[in-house]
Amino acid sequence: MPRLDNHPVTDRFSALSGCHRRANCSPIHPTSVGQGRALKLTWLMSLICVLSIGISATAAEEAPAKSTSQSEQATEEKPTAEKATAEKPAKPEAEDSAADQPERSKAKAEKPAVRHLPPLNATPAEVQQWVKNLDSDVYAERQAAMKNLRRCGTAGVTALAAAARGANLEATARAIEVLTQLYESPDPDVAMAADEALEGLGENGPAVAIVRTQKALTTTLYDMRRRHAIAAVKRLGGNIIATMTLDEEGEKEVEADVNEEGNIAHVVLGKRWTGGLSGVKYLQRLSDLRYLSITKDIALNPEEQEQLRAKLAGVKVDVRGSAYMGIKSQSPIPEMCVVHTVVPKSPADRAGLRAEDEITHLDGLRVTGFIALTGLLSEKRGGDIVYLEVHRGEEYLEFEVTLGEW
Repeated sequence: MPRLDNHPVTDRFSALSGCHRRANCSPIHPTSVGQGRALKLTWLMSLICVLSIGISATAAEEAPAKSTSQSEQATEEKPTAEKATAEKPAKPEAEDSAADQPERSKAKAEKPAVRHLPPLNATPAEVQQWVKNLDSDVYAERQAAMKNLRRCGTAGVTALAAAARGANLEATARAIEVLTQLYESPDPDVAMAADEALEGLGENGPAVAIVRTQKALTTTLYDMRRRHAIAAVKRLGGNIIATMTLDEEGEKEVEADVNEEGNIAHVVLGKRWTGGLSGVKYLQRLSDLRYLSITKDIALNPEEQEQLRAKLAGVKVDVRGSAYMGIKSQSPIPEMCVVHTVVPKSPADRAGLRAEDEITHLDGLRVTGFIALTGLLSEKRGGDIVYLEVHRGEEYLEFEVTLGEW
């Protein structure tokens, strides 16, 4: 047989048909029916082989062009597909319970921000019915109960706290889930009620409630719990100073805000403090608190002050007068009172004191360190005027300071 590889498809048939004319080949004259059939079968098989080779070659030549055409078509259709995806309305998320879905993927574990619902004026009977439906066999009733209880304000918080202490594990789990959502309520009364309810469950609730509550308070609610503590201390009359780290100016101290990041540097409890000893629980949440000052006119007797120190282990506690100047000192030499920080908008700031000023005298009395300065100020009250002698660089300056009050 001659090679067919180099023949065009149209010539391969002629090459095949001329095979019997080649050397060592003679015209075939079948002498029997069997030989004729064998010859036809051989010719048909050769023809099929040639056709297969031709089809494969044609397909190989057309494949790149077809692939390019499909790629261009896909490129043209892609913006349309993206546009259709963008115009497609988002599917609302179902509000499901952690008790109904105990196993969630890592992506679903990161819950979106809580969607706050408008308040609902419900009767006590309705609230109790919704609490009862937390363990309903009907999914829609459970979901409706959780949604409605979120809208019942402090009355809903009270009912949920009671349900979380019950013997029904399903109701306990769902009640705690709703309380964690109310923990972030924009209504401060509802948020603080949920805070107290969860804190109580975490301390002396049923075992399953303690586990679930402590997990929520130390993970998903950690930042919000800190904000609640700052807000509570300020609401009870405490003064919080936070250290803010700035790229260009280093550190400065400002009044702490619940929505700002920063380390709590100093808390002062003065005569406006109404939290008593029980309010110290909010200070315990401020893990970065370093200094606590309590004024002499605070409504805490010496025994309660010692209890306060015991509850705030690791925090430096001092007792001072009610007068407030607004400076901090970290002088490496104890006998010198060098200003390290001036609190913005404080009496010292308004008087013109600066960081690195050395205070040498107060009302003509020698200042032999920051402790000595606080001792002199402990005899003063808010509104009193004091005169400071200050060494600044090569200058000696005098300042008149109208003291504030903690």
